[in-house]
Amino acid sequence: MLLASCLTLIVAFLAGLDGILDEWQFYQPIVTCTLIGAAFSDISTGILLGATLQIIMSGWINLASVISPDISFASVTAAIMVCGPAHLQIGQGVLVAIGAAVIGRLLTIRTRKLMVNIAHKADQAAEISKLSEINRLQWISMGIQGLRVMIPSVIVLMLSNVTIGHWFRMIPQSVNTGINAAASLIAVVGFSIIITTIESRALWIWFAGGFLIATFFKLTLTFVILLGVVLTILYIIIENRHNGKKDQSDPFSDELDDL
Repeated sequence: MLLASCLTLIVAFLAGLDGILDEWQFYQPIVTCTLIGAAFSDISTGILLGATLQIIMSGWINLASVISPDISFASVTAAIMVCGPAHLQIGQGVLVAIGAAVIGRLLTIRTRKLMVNIAHKADQAAEISKLSEINRLQWISMGIQGLRVMIPSVIVLMLSNVTIGHWFRMIPQSVNTGINAAASLIAVVGFSIIITTIESRALWIWFAGGFLIATFFKLTLTFVILLGVVLTILYIIIENRHNGKKDQSDPFSDELDDL
């Protein structure tokens, strides 16, 4: 349990840090929940929870000065409650994640206000060409962003014991059924956002074709994903070759073809 808690806190720190850097995608639910599930020796549940949250949170983005709910803290909290000793259901974990996302949003707003002061100090260091000071402030700011998720995760770990799971299991089955239905509806909303982003004539044929192939040939989700990856790679290779031949062609002939 101690080793799992330490590994979880490391993942939480990286998720909070990468939520700002956006480099390694540690803050994405499918990554965070899978890693925490592996830490608690329940990687399959972590993958299922991460996939569910990934669909729900796909539309959670910052718009101008409006900060979206915090994905990293929500993913860490839900994964701890579902994959940890509490062993909540995935539907219950989704509700926990939504509540944690609201709390995480308040934390990230406070943290970003603190980052303004650090940015001003970095500007002052840049005016006198103190690169070492700028580097030190950069490390401090990134450390604070990681602690923004890591410190609350310590509290969540302290609460995620067998007692919490017992309280959730005392909820009547009819209520749990409603919770699972609500979680499924939230996932549908996230999936509809994904559909709106790929709503174009060039992509709809691939979207519909994938469903038809999976339905008639009864393919597993893993096989469909691998097939999609292979087709995407082939499409990119063919498109690059086509563009290469087009660049090497005679400009005058291209103009005649356009006419």
